[in-house]
Formats: sequence, C-alpha cells, structure tokens
Amino acid sequence: MLASQAIAALEHALGEPGQYTYEGLICGDTRAEITGIACCAQPSMAVLKQCVAQGCNLLIADGHPYYTYSPEWGAKNVREIVDDSEVGKAKTAYIEQHKLIIVRFTSAFDKRYPNAAAQALAKACGFTDLHTSADKPFVTSKIRQQSFDNLAKLVAVNTATRGMRVIAKPQLQVSTVAISTGMLSPAGIAAMLEDPAVDAVIGGEVVEWEGGPYFEDVIGSGRKAGLMLTGFASSREPIAQTLADWVSGELQGIAVTALHDPDPIHAV
Repeated sequence: MLASQAIAALEHALGEPGQYTYEGLICGDTRAEITGIACCAQPSMAVLKQCVAQGCNLLIADGHPYYTYSPEWGAKNVREIVDDSEVGKAKTAYIEQHKLIIVRFTSAFDKRYPNAAAQALAKACGFTDLHTSADKPFVTSKIRQQSFDNLAKLVAVNTATRGMRVIAKPQLQVSTVAISTGMLSPAGIAAMLEDPAVDAVIGGEVVEWEGGPYFEDVIGSGRKAGLMLTGFASSREPIAQTLADWVSGELQGIAVTALHDPDPIHAV
C-alpha cells in the first residue's frame, strides 16, 4: 500500500477532516510504499529512531515533530526559528535520510473521538470504572476512597510520571476523579467540576497565571478538591496505543506499532 492510500483511508474514516494548521502531511513523500506504520504521542528524536529500528516509514503522531502543537500556542514563527537551529537541521536531516513520512490528525481525531485521549490516560492511571459523555473531552471514575497524596503517588507510578505537580491538601479524601489531557483552562476545569461528586482533577498542564490561581480559588471558595498535573507530554503519551488500535482497525492486514517516549521531566 502506498502512503498516500493509507493517509486517504484514515482521513476518510475521520469524515474527510478539514485542513487544520500544523496538521495533515508534515513531511515525507506519500508516493512511497509503506514498509510499516507506527503511532506515537510526541515524535521526538528518540521516537524517530525507534520508528526506523522497527522498519516503519509512516508515523502517525499526536504531537508535531517541530514543536508547533497548535497555532494558539507559542511563537507564530517557531518553525522558522527551528529550521535555522542546529537541532532543527539535524532532525530534518534524519527524517530525510530515513525517508520518514509524518502525519498528524490530532484535531480531527479529537473532534471525532472527544474523550479517547482522556480514556487512554485514565486507563494508564489504573482506573477501570470509567464514565464518559459523547461530547466532553474528559472522563470520570469512581475509585476507592483514599487521600489525595496517596492517589497522586499511585498515578505517578502507573503513568511513569516523574514530574507530578499538585494543588491540594495532602490528606484530602477523594473518591471521584475527573481526567483530561493536555492543557487545562479555567473553563475546562470548571466543566470537570460541574459534577459535585468530583473531588480530584487530573490533567496535563495549566497556564500558571490562569489554571493554577483558578484552582487555588476553587479550594479557597470551599470546594474540597485537588488538582494533579502529570505534564502535557505525559498526559498525551497513552494515546499512542489508542492511535495504533484505530489505525490497525481502519487498515486491515497492516501491522501498526505504538512507540513511546518516557517522561523527560524529573524532580530534583
């Protein structure tokens, strides 16, 4: 199968998604025959090397190889900056040398499957009793009542997160968790807390002058709840397997591999 045929089939499965900035074909020659397909969260150099070692030339990535995850974040000319850097040149050279084809369907996939990433993170955390809503990007789970501090340690171990940050009283007792991924805005946190039973929120990251102060005020206003942040990359990492399962289901008969890059952050 040609890469162009696989990409077209996946786009069709998502309902002919529109063109999103920084998405679609990122690099590579789609006229090439597929030697193997891999899926990942962050297409770091470590992941690209795994891709080559596995004999794959088509990589479906949640993140962007040149760090432009969304047009709403970061410098508008970040790609120009990266292209002129030694890191950018080395990465481009590696991609071209190994004839890698990198594609992103992140916005279209999230639109079609709003809580797939949250479900993946929740399962990685060890939660099994998941409750979803078709149009919400988060899931909730009932858990055995325990201290927030104990839950945070458990989630850190299960997700291999080394840079966990929390806003909570350590001995806060929790039994209902709301889980999302990526960047949590105050509006997103508020939506997760609409259920009065939710006493623990898990996400990737917050803007420190928005989400952090907002959650401090959540607690200051009397809500007995805590916020747990795994880091943006760690929160999206489990979606690699979700993407691999989806691609495998759409492209019957083609082996698809999920590639992972462990949390690069650690506490000191």
